[in-house]
Amino acid sequence: MSHAMGTTDFPKNRALPAERPLELVVPLTVETTDLDYAGIVSNITYIRWLEYLRNRFFARYADPLAWFRDHIAAAVAETHILYLRPVGPSTALTGRIWLMEARHVDARLGVAITDSDLTPHALATQRVVTADWQAMRPVRLPEALVQAWETHRRIAVEG
Repeated sequence: MSHAMGTTDFPKNRALPAERPLELVVPLTVETTDLDYAGIVSNITYIRWLEYLRNRFFARYADPLAWFRDHIAAAVAETHILYLRPVGPSTALTGRIWLMEARHVDARLGVAITDSDLTPHALATQRVVTADWQAMRPVRLPEALVQAWETHRRIAVEG
């Protein structure tokens, strides 16, 4: 499934998408410091969770310490979040992140924050650019990620 970069692409029915290529699933914990004055999870917590999930996702395909040594980072170019349901202090959550599209130096990621019934509390997309932060230049996505994406696309086409 191909998408044009820059589109948000939230599901129209606000449900968890059925297709989530290369998905990584990570439990999330709501801490008391995540709550705002109304007792629900603050918007900034969602940003922190997106950062955590994105770093965990890229760590599957590239050594984070080698990236740090080589001045490479997966820098966020865009973030779109659709808040669907409030989250309180006792909600058990799972973060789900998957690849929606991969190109030479950038990727579009889908993210869902779900409860134990897979009901999404938030859906998000991020466009990420891999870059040498010292030279301020884009660099290619990790080869392992590109290969995994190409394998997924080939299998999807072959059926």
